[in-house]
Amino acid sequence: MLNPYEVLGIAPGASDEEIKNLGSYDFEYLNLGILKRWEVAKLLAVSDMFLDMSTYQAFGRTGLESMCLGCMPILPIEGGVAKFARDNENAIIVNTGDANEVYTRISAVLDMPQKMAEMQQEGINTSKSFNVQNAAWSEIQLLNSILE
Repeated sequence: MLNPYEVLGIAPGASDEEIKNLGSYDFEYLNLGILKRWEVAKLLAVSDMFLDMSTYQAFGRTGLESMCLGCMPILPIEGGVAKFARDNENAIIVNTGDANEVYTRISAVLDMPQKMAEMQQEGINTSKSFNVQNAAWSEIQLLNSILE
């Protein structure tokens, strides 16, 4: 089976060299390198939050995947995440161009562990209504509407 990341010449994650080329950072971080699809899922399953700092997210499948695994997503306000994400209920939706807003919103929920646990559980509940069959059916309906 073809790996779409290899076909497109991209991979989730980055090498140490790629990060070094972006500049220097004055904080500690752990680079897990380039991850396989199952490794991303494994990482999300042991994480409390997933931070997507994209300026726009068409749908945000990784955000939804994080919800499935009990990991609360922080998602960009621009795009289609509103199809599944509800701000301050199962996700935090932010203007990713405003680092202070992102910091403030994340800090607030970190100060309320019970609220974060509730949001993580709500994310799991939300994710149960999304599946491959429904996704395929919605695409069939869209294509049919174009052909009519």
